[in-house]
Amino acid sequence: MTPIAAYIEGMDKEARRHGYNLEITSITFDQIGDFVSHFNSSSSKGLIVLGTELNACDIQRLEGINVPIVVVDTSFDFIPLDFVDMNNTEALFQIVRYFMENNHRDIGLIWGEQVEARNFELRRLAFEQALKHYG
Repeated sequence: MTPIAAYIEGMDKEARRHGYNLEITSITFDQIGDFVSHFNSSSSKGLIVLGTELNACDIQRLEGINVPIVVVDTSFDFIPLDFVDMNNTEALFQIVRYFMENNHRDIGLIWGEQVEARNFELRRLAFEQALKHYG
């Protein structure tokens, strides 16, 4: 099972345990306005947003939704929503330290430039900082 499939399965089990149903919807950036209108007219009790590829403007457009919202895999301190995000710097330092402690010296980062995402850039910068730090 892929990590994302495991996360979805865990969310579904926990939602059902509390008497809720998990509904997964995929929308494009240009559909956010229509989604907000549709969502507000639904009986949904909350919204979990995978924000990996969303920028601050995209996320701010979700503020019009009238249920609790949690945005996962990104964070913007100036937006009054709840965010769950990883500490990219700490994670990359731990990864590089692990490799160094196990005598690996030729360490690389697989990088795709097709998608601009805040966390992807933070991870790249942290990787470069970790390599400099550990020499």
